[in-house]
Amino acid sequence: MKWSDLPGRHSLFWKLACLLVAFCLLMIWLSWSWGRYMEQRNQFLSDEARGTLTRFAAEAEQAWEQGQSAGVDAWLQDMRQREKGWVGVIGGDLQSLSSQSLTDQEIQRLTFLRGLDWPIHKKRLPWLRVPFPG
Repeated sequence: MKWSDLPGRHSLFWKLACLLVAFCLLMIWLSWSWGRYMEQRNQFLSDEARGTLTRFAAEAEQAWEQGQSAGVDAWLQDMRQREKGWVGVIGGDLQSLSSQSLTDQEIQRLTFLRGLDWPIHKKRLPWLRVPFPG
């Protein structure tokens, strides 16, 4: 094929080829943009999940106010039957408010807790800090 056999510089072929390339680049950008948007949107807890965790914190606060360590122990026992995963009631000094003290591994994980409004990464289960509402 010779250069002279190719369509002219301003032919419909080149206009359609450029339009096709632009369309493909637009689709790639839209796909990337939409995927990034959905990834960021799904990294945060839903309003329902935040409400549930806040309700749990209110229950724990009430248990602390009514029975101190014994109240927290009873609430934690109830939580272990209702929910999977580790749940603890921790004071501002990073010490357990229940009668059971924290293990070294638990204390190490408490040094960086995520807030309710922080993004959640799906690679491993995060530890969240949910303050008492009152």
